[in-house]
Amino acid sequence: MVRPSPPRFLNFGDRFELPVVVQNQTDAPLRVDVVARTTNASLTDGAGRRVTVPANDRVEVRFPAAAASPGTARFQVGAVSGKWADAGQFELPVWTPATTEAFATYGQIDEGAIAQPVKAPAGVVTGFGGLEITTSSTALQALTDAVLYLVSYRFECAEQLSSRIIAVAALRDVLTAFEAEGLPKPDAMVAAVTRDIERLRGMQNSDGGFAFWRRGDESWQYISIHAAHFTTNYDDGAHL
Repeated sequence: MVRPSPPRFLNFGDRFELPVVVQNQTDAPLRVDVVARTTNASLTDGAGRRVTVPANDRVEVRFPAAAASPGTARFQVGAVSGKWADAGQFELPVWTPATTEAFATYGQIDEGAIAQPVKAPAGVVTGFGGLEITTSSTALQALTDAVLYLVSYRFECAEQLSSRIIAVAALRDVLTAFEAEGLPKPDAMVAAVTRDIERLRGMQNSDGGFAFWRRGDESWQYISIHAAHFTTNYDDGAHL
């Protein structure tokens, strides 16, 4: 009996070892020839092995391999010893590299022109991805990026909630008027800020201060002042 134990998936450029377990279910040792073949992958150290499997025992055989191209890699393995034979096949997804990097540069051009050098990151895989450059003639682009960073920030302590509420309340109308790319819809922003307000209220301690993460923890002066700025200016919801 031959049993391959493949990984669940591969990434483009991966190198790995494919383990194949050969089991002898007879009462005598067997000399077994084990072979493998692939499509959209390569066997980097030969496609055949010969092993001796003790009676009622098993032996692991490994085939070093490498993924070829994004898509699907297919494998077939077989084992034969005299009148005994077995085979198996399987396929694996080969994923495409999908890492994204974004950079922004801000400045002012009074007259003439300016040269902005662009250098590709080290270690990129040629044949995948691309370069996209956008420009904006309004200073609001810098504010848009800052607001989007706050809106998508995944950690939500009292400081971060206060910062997000203040930023959205102060800039939502302006950014919406300029139809800033990537900004959530107005209704979605109002709903998100309302949720943040309720959560922030629930973090306030009995002494009036705010802890970092939850009510009952130690109040921090800096956090409390920042949250007080929010409550003084925006807690009534009028700015939303």
